[in-house]
Amino acid sequence: MKDPALWERLVSHQFDASVGTQPFSAKLALSEGWDAAYTADVIEEYRRFLHLTQIAEDQVTPSIAVDRAWHMHLTFTRNYWDHLCPHVLGKPLHHEPCSGPEEMPRYHRQFDQTRELYAQEFGIDPPAHVWGGGEKPVHWTKSLSQVGLCGISIGTVMLFLDVSFALLIIPAAILLIFWDARRKPRDRRRKGKNSGGCGGGCGGGCGGGCGSGGRSSKSDGGDSGGDSGGCGGGGCGG
Repeated sequence: MKDPALWERLVSHQFDASVGTQPFSAKLALSEGWDAAYTADVIEEYRRFLHLTQIAEDQVTPSIAVDRAWHMHLTFTRNYWDHLCPHVLGKPLHHEPCSGPEEMPRYHRQFDQTRELYAQEFGIDPPAHVWGGGEKPVHWTKSLSQVGLCGISIGTVMLFLDVSFALLIIPAAILLIFWDARRKPRDRRRKGKNSGGCGGGCGGGCGGGCGSGGRSSKSDGGDSGGDSGGCGGGGCGG
């Protein structure tokens, strides 16, 4: 280990030093939806990451889970700025945000280098459930990539588009079915009126005029009934 004294100070540092029912660990677990055991693992890995920030010759990059712990710790300003930085690390440690998706290749390289430095310094590989198990990003709670500190994954974008498309299509389909259901009874009533000229007129007492083969009366469909004798010769009431 390059700096045993630094590590001893980090081990002695109490992240839950604040009083109250929701100290650092409780708020971290609540905000991320983690159980107590996993939260404790992440905090210990955050402690090790802090150690790496001080012994590395270049910038280091944490996993998403460790970065979440770092973000939460920054909100505990007294513990972070008044105690950790001056008394444990010996200098300020600033969080450098990603400036855009174009920075992702550099962050991936730094992440790999950080994992390698971790193995060299602590003699073990970083635990996969917090740091990821290899080159491909590993997902933990809330579908957060262990590597992607910046940008939105293609899978997330596609899921958003699929959900948005479904939310648009489903109401449109329901409206179309409702409109079609209301239209069909009107069409049937309209057809009933149109087809009743000869059948109803002849059967109800149109006399010899309906089946005589002469000109039809002024009703819808009357031409077919008059020209073809569709009402039947004497069937119209003769």
